[in-house]
Order: sequence, then C-alpha cells, then structure tokens
Amino acid sequence: ELPPQIMLKGMRLARQGSGYSSETAKDPRIGDVKITFQKVPCEGATVLAVQRSDSFGPLAVTAQVRDGRVVSAQVREGEVDLGALEGGGCCAMCSCICGLVESGEDIYELQEQEVDALVMFKTAQSTQLCIYTALQVLGFLFLFCGFDCCLCFVPALFRIIPFVGTWVQMFGNLASHIISFILSLSFWCLTVGLAWLAARPGKAFLLLAVAALCVAVPYYYSMSRSILYS
Repeated sequence: ELPPQIMLKGMRLARQGSGYSSETAKDPRIGDVKITFQKVPCEGATVLAVQRSDSFGPLAVTAQVRDGRVVSAQVREGEVDLGALEGGGCCAMCSCICGLVESGEDIYELQEQEVDALVMFKTAQSTQLCIYTALQVLGFLFLFCGFDCCLCFVPALFRIIPFVGTWVQMFGNLASHIISFILSLSFWCLTVGLAWLAARPGKAFLLLAVAALCVAVPYYYSMSRSILYS
C-alpha cells in the first residue's frame, strides 16, 4: 500500500491515483514533479555468469576453475594476452580486428525464464559459432573482391578494340572472376589451416590440402594442355 504523501529532496509529493505529484489542481506551476509507480510481476530468471561481489560479470574465455570456483582470468601457457596490448593493436584497424575476433567469446547470458544451464551453454555456443562463421565468410568475400579488383582491369584494356572489344572484355571478366575465386579459396584455406594447425591438426591439414589442390590442379591442367598441343 502506497502512503498518502512522500518527501523527495525536500519536496512534498501527494498521492494522486497510482502516482505522486507536487502539483495541485488549483495551482499548477512550472517545475512540478509527477512520479508514477508500476508493479512488475516477479517471474523466474536464469543467469549464466560469474558472481562478482553483489553483482554478476562475464565468464572470460581465459578464466580458470579451481575447486569448483572460477578464479580471476589468466592467460594460458602459449597464448598471447591481446587485452594487455596497448589499444588492442598497433593501430585503429588492428584494434577493430582484435575486437571482432574476440567478440562473443565471453559467456554472459540472461534468460527471463527458468532454463537449464546446458541449454544456455548451447545457446551461447551457437551464438559464437554464428559470429565465427560470419567472419569466415566475410574474410573470404574480402579476399575475392581484392583479387577481382586487381585482375578485372586487364580485360578492360581490350575494350578499345573495335567491334570485338566488348566481347573480349566480357570473356576476360569471366576468366578473372574464376581466377579470383581459385586464388581466394587457396589463400583462405591456407590462412585458416595455419591458424588451426596447433589446436586441430586434422582440420588444418585438410584445409592445407585443399589450398594445395587449388594451385596444383590448374597447373597440372595447363601443363597437360601444353604437352597435348606441342
């Protein structure tokens, strides 16, 4: 039950309906205050985080567990503490890349219902996997666009040829797109494979094999064609 009057910083507020107001119907003034209270129903909630004093904080990927309790985050052996670097990198671009790579690695989930901890861990895992996949696809697209921009200017030089210049440019653009895709796939597999070499050697060797095939197959095909026509 709300009291009929309350004091707020020396101002007397009278109850009006479901709230309090300093104004009166007979003498309203500029600067009058009106406060309304609403009741939020209490329901179940689930928090997946680390307790810090009287609040909660994210569970860092570098955190260690001792005797069933999470201790302060520490850098594991063989890892580089990116957060200790000044600004996260040597420039603003490197800081942005470091932020993208580390985004979603901490666990700090809140559900406005009672949820099993395993379900929340799976939700966090799917979120991190989605971010990881999106960054992988974005990196491949950047590689493809970069190689394509470097190669597409060559067919444009043949456009000045009368009558057939447009056709030469069209087929040249198609060839440059194919070459850009092969180069992008090769460099993408090489980069990701080297990144996974220590953690998951099987996946790393598979990607490195695909990168080698992207170079070996066109080379073998060109050599076989040259021998055939020689």
